[in-house]
Amino acid sequence: MPDQPAHRFGYVAVCGRPNVGKSTLVNALVGEPVAVATAHPQTTRERMLGIWSRPAFQAVLVDTPGLHKARSALNRYMVSEALAGCRDVDVVLMLAEVPSLPADRAATWEPGDVARDSSPCAVRSSSC
Repeated sequence: MPDQPAHRFGYVAVCGRPNVGKSTLVNALVGEPVAVATAHPQTTRERMLGIWSRPAFQAVLVDTPGLHKARSALNRYMVSEALAGCRDVDVVLMLAEVPSLPADRAATWEPGDVARDSSPCAVRSSSC
């Protein structure tokens, strides 16, 4: 078995519904405000890139607009940007808001299917 490389590099798409904290997470990991983060949904309109560097790895974070049912031309454009940001990456990080459910339903809640091509997918919950 060949030696593992001392340093790794990859692309990570940060995806999810509007206003779940994608830009906030990217800014926190990069350590600088590279993406606009506000309380208003749909602030990110195009893919934005930030580089997260650590001694053992470097990751290009692709901040995407929120995934939602688009009704207007602008919203269709934003969703197409979000889906394009999920292509050709090494990992898709899907952010999801923690649901507020009654105790009896919380025990049986399941997140449902996550549509993806061939990239590995990780799900991270956020509380808003």
